Amino acid sequence: PAQQPMEERKHKKLEPSKLIPLPDLDEYPLNKRRIFKPGEWCFAIYPGTTAFYRAKVIQIPNKRESEPKYKLQFEEDDGAQRDVKVVHVAPLPELVSGQQD
Repeated sequence: PAQQPMEERKHKKLEPSKLIPLPDLDEYPLNKRRIFKPGEWCFAIYPGTTAFYRAKVIQIPNKRESEPKYKLQFEEDDGAQRDVKVVHVAPLPELVSGQQD
């Protein structure tokens, strides 16, 4: 996903109930998190941005890594596979999850 120039970006206010919590690994360790399976859709922060996008899980995180990461394929990203930290991955919000393949 390409970033838009600042003057083209729209700003929206969200109700607190619409925010997606992203606890760090100290607060919520990997063994207590839901692990998404390969082929499953999730919501993840696109690397280098603060924006969430739908992504398909390609590979699950290695629990032995100090910063475990998923290998994800984001929609509209020309099939590229990207490593994304576990702490930046969440279930799809209800509004978007109805669009799963």
